[in-house]
Amino acid sequence: MSILDSIRRKFIIYSSFIYDMRTIIYPLTLQTKYYHKIINMAEIKNGFRILDIGCGTGMLGILLKTLYGSSIEYFAVDPNKYVVKAAQIKADKNNYNFKILRGKIENMPFKDKSFDLIFCNLVVHHLPLNIFKTGLSEIRRVLKSKANLLIFDYCPTHSFVHYIVYLITYVWTSIHEHGKDLFKGRMPIHLEKEFSDINVFQISKLFPLAIYRAKNDSIK
Repeated sequence: MSILDSIRRKFIIYSSFIYDMRTIIYPLTLQTKYYHKIINMAEIKNGFRILDIGCGTGMLGILLKTLYGSSIEYFAVDPNKYVVKAAQIKADKNNYNFKILRGKIENMPFKDKSFDLIFCNLVVHHLPLNIFKTGLSEIRRVLKSKANLLIFDYCPTHSFVHYIVYLITYVWTSIHEHGKDLFKGRMPIHLEKEFSDINVFQISKLFPLAIYRAKNDSIK
């Protein structure tokens, strides 16, 4: 390994460390706690091909592979080249067979009906509305018929604490204008245009976070 390659690798590892620490410390995400709830709702079976959209540094993938091992196939996409490389480094370190690609939700490099399950965690609130709508069509395209999409993201505020969280989130994070739709309860309206059997499960009394589950009824 050349000096340049060594420096590049250390930069990727350092960047992923900062990303993961933000994820763990930042009180509005807490992926490591809520991912277990998401997985429990996913009804995962042996042989499942699973796609993680906006995978970050692969935290969900590591947990899935720890729980299910080689009985599932894990694929992931993320637009950030550094976190994609960091996720691959994590996978290699743990001898997990990840298939991680740099890509965007609105144009994913997969064939039609490729996946038995799709996760999309804390991504939607960053997206412009037109990108989100295109992304839902893409998800519908690559998701098998009768298969589930699970989205973990913000939901309507129902208490003073939720409202304070909303204000902090709006100021602190890169929430797009469309992201405010989530706090107004409009996520199901968008999902219903592409999917059926929409369910919303609020998973925290303290923070305005929910799991949105939808089924792909497309037979094309």
